[in-house]
Amino acid sequence: MGVPQRYIDACNYPGLLDANVVEQQLTIYLRALGVTRQIRQLQAGWCLDDEPALSKNVNMILDDLCHRNPNARAARDARDARDARAARAARAALYAFDARDARAARAARDARAAFDARAARAAFDALDARAARAALDARDARDALDALDARAARAAFDARDALDARAALDALDARAARDALDALDARDALSSIKRFTAWCLQSSGWWWARWDLSWIVTAAFGANTPAVKAWSDPLLEAFIAGAWFLYWTEDTLYWVAKPTVHIEPTETGRRLHNDSYAALESDIENLYFWHGVLVPAFVIVRPDWITVKHIENETNAEVRRVMVSRYGEDKYILDSGLLPVSLDDFGELYCKEFADDTPLTFVKVRNSTAEPDGSFKDYFLSVNPSHYNGDAGRIPHAAVASTWRTTPGGSTLFFERWQDYRPGIET
Repeated sequence: MGVPQRYIDACNYPGLLDANVVEQQLTIYLRALGVTRQIRQLQAGWCLDDEPALSKNVNMILDDLCHRNPNARAARDARDARDARAARAARAALYAFDARDARAARAARDARAAFDARAARAAFDALDARAARAALDARDARDALDALDARAARAAFDARDALDARAALDALDARAARDALDALDARDALSSIKRFTAWCLQSSGWWWARWDLSWIVTAAFGANTPAVKAWSDPLLEAFIAGAWFLYWTEDTLYWVAKPTVHIEPTETGRRLHNDSYAALESDIENLYFWHGVLVPAFVIVRPDWITVKHIENETNAEVRRVMVSRYGEDKYILDSGLLPVSLDDFGELYCKEFADDTPLTFVKVRNSTAEPDGSFKDYFLSVNPSHYNGDAGRIPHAAVASTWRTTPGGSTLFFERWQDYRPGIET
C-alpha cells in the first residue's frame, strides 16, 4: 500500500481541525485496544488545576526525575514551586482562621467602644450640666474641674486608641503587601509547574506516555492483519482530522491539536525559525527558534531586553551565540568591557572565552569609506577563533586577511600567506 495523499497533506501543519471527528476516531481506537479512558483535548489556556489526571502524572514524573537527577535545576525548581504552592495553601487556611478570630476580637472591641462612647457622652452631658451650675456653686465648680480632668484623661485614652488604630491599619497594609507578594510568588510557582508540565507533554516523551501520531499512524500503510488495522486506521483518521499527539494517564487520554510552524529552507532541508514570534505555536506552549536553535522568548520578541549578564550566564553555547548575535557583536564587545588582546596597523583583535565553548573572536577595523560627516566608522568582523589560539597567533593582520582571501570553492584560507594581504586601494 502506498502513502495516501491525505496523509501527506495532513503532515503540513496545522492543516484542518475537526475535534468531533478526532474524538470519534479515538473512541474507536480505544475500543480496539480494549482499554477505557476518558478522552480530553488540551486546549490553549489549559490549567493544571483543572486536570487532576494530568497533575497526578506530572507529579509522579517530577518526583522520579528529582530522585534520579538531584542536580536537574528545572525539575528541582518545579518541585520546589509545587511544594511552596502547597505550603502557601496551608498558610492561607491558617490566615483564614486567624482572620475569623481577629474578626471576633474586633467585634468585641467595637462593642466595648460603643459602650465607652455612650458612657463618655453621658459624662459630657453631666459635665455640661455641672458647667451650668458652676457659677452658682463652688463645689460644683470643683466637680466640673474634676470632670475636665476626666475628659482630658479620656482624650489621652482616645489618642492611644487612635495610635492603636493606625498601627492596625499599618498592619493591614503590611498584610496586603505580603498577600500581593504571595500572589506573585504563587503565579511564579504556577508558571514553573506549568512549564515543567509543558515539557513533559511537548518534549520527545516520558515513560512512553506521549505518542506523536505522524509516525505511529504509518503502521496503517502496511497493516496486513485485522488486529493492527483495527487500531491503526482510526488513529490515522484522527491524525488527518487534526490531532498532533496523544498523552496517556491512568484514566484519561489527552490529545493536542497540530501546531502552527514557521520554517526556513536550508541546504540540507528545513528548520524552525521566526524572527518576530514563536516558530512553533501550539496549545501547550509556544516555542521560539532562531535558525533552528531553541531560545527564550524574549531573545526573539524583545532583543532589547538582552543584557551582558544574560549572555555570560547562559550555559548553552548555541543559545549564547544567538544572544550575542541579537544583542549585536560590536555592542557586546564594548558593553562587556573587553580589551584588545593584540593590535597592529590592520586592526585590533578581541576575544571572549567561555569554559564550555569556543571563544568569540572579532577583529576591529576602520571603514575606508568616510561617513557623510567626514568621519570614519569602526566596525567589528567575526573571525575564526584560531586567530586567537592558532598557528597565526594573535595577529590582527592575519585575522583581517582571513575575511577576504578565499579559494575558488569559496572556503576561507586563514593562514596561507596572509602576509600577502596588503591592499593598496579599498572600495
